[in-house]
Amino acid sequence: MFAAEMVCGLEYLHDHGVIHRDLKPLNILRDANGHIKIADFGLSAVNVFKGERTRGIVGTRGYIAPEVMEGELYNHLVDSFSLGVILFMMSVGDQPYYGQGSMQDYYWSLREDVPVFMPGMCPHAISFIEGVSSSR
Repeated sequence: MFAAEMVCGLEYLHDHGVIHRDLKPLNILRDANGHIKIADFGLSAVNVFKGERTRGIVGTRGYIAPEVMEGELYNHLVDSFSLGVILFMMSVGDQPYYGQGSMQDYYWSLREDVPVFMPGMCPHAISFIEGVSSSR
């Protein structure tokens, strides 16, 4: 349910020209009925519709897509990368990329580290997480 509501929430934002750019567990809330709400739009890019691109290195280390870190133009799929990181953490209990110290350390982790899924994890879940984590 969580993943489905997150995908629907992101689709709504992207259909309305908003790229969140700081999707992380602290910015995902649950209402009184248990439904997901996306919060904290302080770093969002607005009026960037599907097919358009923006730039700017913003976000929280551990959830930033590679193309953002590289200073490239990017689109709404960077939010999907962040969602993939969140779902990986929920499934495995750990971050897929580290860079404990600096943003440079995180950047090298993005380039070099390969996330390791739990043995016996559902192959469909792995495919979904890998799919949404492929922001490019």
